[in-house]
Amino acid sequence: MSQAQPFVIPAEVVFQIDNDGIVIENRGDIVLHTSFGRPLKRVISTEGSIHLHAPAQAILLQAAGDVLVAGGVAAEAIQAGGSIRLAGDLQAARIEAGGALEIQGNAQLGAVHTGGDVIVSGGISASELRIAGNFQAAGDVIVPRIEVGGSVQIGGGVSSTSAQAGRDFAVNGNAQLGTVHAGNIRLLGGSVVARGLQGWSAVQFAAGRVQIDAVVAAEIHFDPRTSGRITLLEIENEAGPNAVKGCFSMADYAEMFGDAHGFLRERSIDPDSVKARPAPTVVSAPEIRISAPSFSSSSPIMALPSSPPIAAPVIAVAPVAAPVAAPVIPAAPPVQVAPAVPVVEAAPEPVAPPVAPPVAAPIIDEPMEVQVHELEPIAEPPKEHTLHPQLVDAVSKVVDAYTDGEVPPAVEKLRGLVQEKAYDRVRGEITQIWSELLKFHQRKGMRLPHQVTPTFNTINSLVKKM
Repeated sequence: MSQAQPFVIPAEVVFQIDNDGIVIENRGDIVLHTSFGRPLKRVISTEGSIHLHAPAQAILLQAAGDVLVAGGVAAEAIQAGGSIRLAGDLQAARIEAGGALEIQGNAQLGAVHTGGDVIVSGGISASELRIAGNFQAAGDVIVPRIEVGGSVQIGGGVSSTSAQAGRDFAVNGNAQLGTVHAGNIRLLGGSVVARGLQGWSAVQFAAGRVQIDAVVAAEIHFDPRTSGRITLLEIENEAGPNAVKGCFSMADYAEMFGDAHGFLRERSIDPDSVKARPAPTVVSAPEIRISAPSFSSSSPIMALPSSPPIAAPVIAVAPVAAPVAAPVIPAAPPVQVAPAVPVVEAAPEPVAPPVAPPVAAPIIDEPMEVQVHELEPIAEPPKEHTLHPQLVDAVSKVVDAYTDGEVPPAVEKLRGLVQEKAYDRVRGEITQIWSELLKFHQRKGMRLPHQVTPTFNTINSLVKKM
């Protein structure tokens, strides 16, 4: 018979079992081979690392050293002074690492800030990436804002409104982009849609179709089979054979249409740095502040729960869905989905109230003083955009994904803004709404419905056209 392992809690360790999870705080390493049948509410190592030998559901994982998990994680936040390495999928609202972040799976994240490389073996969706090192993802990348000090290598497609890289920016799949600033920009998928590309060395396209407002680079290289349109093209070499229309230089554009400099500025391209190599993107490492554990000789080592232990919920992390062709959220291969236009009943014609028969005025001995108040002007209702029915249809698809359960507050907020025709607010708050939706699923331990991610992509694309 094998000898049972002793269960030992050192005197300086804070170990509490609350109704909503486990709290463990230690100055040294924390190594867990079990989750105690409960979520991990807070696990903190102020001078060491955290090693979890099983998938975990947590609110906060915080370590001065590394955070290593032999499985997937669903958490509110993970902070590490060193690196974060996960052997599975990741869902988290905030990630901060002084070193690298490695995910052997898919990732659905909020804001990410690392001092080292980020490597994802699957796809990733996030609200923001700030990476001091290199960024590499094997699958699709759905990130509105990307700032990378080194190079970007994306094996799938990409959807982003703003991307900066200190060196190369390479995408093997389809690209839906706002503005990209990098050294060498290589877009090798079959479809590229972008507002602006500025490469201080070169921009390269594979065979496929492009639809781009402006490209500014020292050199450009087309596959002869590249087709589509580039409105303004400012380069120093000969473009070579291609089937791309437009391609006006700054001088030609100014002569035919007007202010070329203003056209570039609207697309976040500095016209004064056309011939000069801009400074490389610099992203600093995050400052990780870890609070000292609440050690106290008067504090109990273990606080027993008032109710019996419950089994930890199984956390299913949804993979990044295949994207539709729209700027911001999935990619590769893009499928143009024409949402069904909902039938909107016309408002009934106003009916005039019935006119009562004339009545003889009563005899009044004294004149009556009548107070006449000025009516406030009636505000004009917001005008409905021609794409409004498509937007309503897309939001309805998101709402329908939750018909069997609670509709997240973020979805209710989105539906309300669309009903109010507040297109500017939807455009400005879509990233925050997406982040709030991810946090809702993390708190509930729920899998994100597969149709929600591509539908958010459609919504974001529509409001950008309004």
